[in-house]
Amino acid sequence: MSYSLDEVLRFFDYAEEKGLLKPNTAKANKAVVSRVASVLDASEQSQLERLPANEIYARFRTKFAMELSPDSLRVYKSRFQSALESFQKWKQEPEVFPIARQTGSPIVDAVPVKQLSSASTRRLLPDIPVPLSDGSVVTIVGMPLDLSVQEAQRFKRIIDSYIN
Repeated sequence: MSYSLDEVLRFFDYAEEKGLLKPNTAKANKAVVSRVASVLDASEQSQLERLPANEIYARFRTKFAMELSPDSLRVYKSRFQSALESFQKWKQEPEVFPIARQTGSPIVDAVPVKQLSSASTRRLLPDIPVPLSDGSVVTIVGMPLDLSVQEAQRFKRIIDSYIN
């Protein structure tokens, strides 16, 4: 899958406009990707997929280590990787990319409806209440007992897309 920095940045504008990500998340992701990728030259920016995210971040860390605190650098690393994962997820499977939901809404895995009926044969965990910092509780319903690593990673990407 090939892509450029410009394509990644345009994706976050598109994701905000179409409601695929919350506006603050889309703007923050775009800002982080833009800032971290600023260490790349034009040819590297035009073929962003050729460089591993951790290598790009390492160059960013080296350049900005004196300007940013270690905590800030950790946040940049986490958000940069998460932003690229969001873009790559959308590029691979745009039809199942998570849709932004308002705070307090139930979290639902964004899978095509035709797949939901086949999931009923799997053993499910009991409902999982997740207390949030504001005192509200989100309940995860229908989590399979035999979740695969790939499914867990997909679930993680969906949850990560809600981080502001």
